[in-house]
Order: sequence, then C-alpha cells, then structure tokens
Amino acid sequence: MQLVNQLRGAPTTDENSKEADAKLAELRSELEQEFKRMHEQQGSEIVVIEKRLQSLKEIHQLRAENQDKIIQRRIDQLLGRSDPLDWNDTPPSTPHDGPVSPYPLSGPIPAFSNQDGNRYYERH
Repeated sequence: MQLVNQLRGAPTTDENSKEADAKLAELRSELEQEFKRMHEQQGSEIVVIEKRLQSLKEIHQLRAENQDKIIQRRIDQLLGRSDPLDWNDTPPSTPHDGPVSPYPLSGPIPAFSNQDGNRYYERH
C-alpha cells in the first residue's frame, strides 16, 4: 500500500519518471505474486468443490435407484414400525421367558389322540 500512496502523490515530471517507473514495476511484481497466490487458492477450492459435486452426484443417483426402498422406510418410520436393519433394532419381547407355544394362550384347548385313540388335552 505504501507504494500506491507514493505513486498517487508523486508529480509526474521527467526527473521522477525513472523513480516512478521503478516503483510501478515493484508494484506490478507484488500484485503478480498476490494474484498467483489467489489463483492457486481458487484452483484448490475448485478441486475440493468438484470432488464434493461428484460425491453428491453419486449419492443422488443411488437415491434415485433406491427410491421405493427409501419411501417405504420413511412410511415405516412415520407409522412407528421397527426396521430390522436398524442399528438399534431389538425384536419384540415375548410375554414370558419360556418357550413360545405354537398354540394360542387363550381359547379352546386342542385335543390330541394317543396311539390307542384316547383323547387327551394339553395346555402349553
């Protein structure tokens, strides 16, 4: 900035011409270096943005291919259904700790016959 102030305030005469030209050349050199740094930084930012864009394109395509699954999972979430693939999913608990019977716990007791044809009843 000091060079800029010196160049702004300097009168243009033949005597100051060589000195002003040297200061202009110095200013140009400094601005070229600054421009180069800025341009390199912008190039680096472009590379990062391009990688991010490529990642977003891949995710966008993957989501388009899995639209039905995504929508069904959201329906299940909204309706409070569990997702067996969810990290924290736990299976529903049974009413007791014993083995699960294939027969209902209420209602009529099923009848069985032994080898003699006699009927007997069994409740699990």
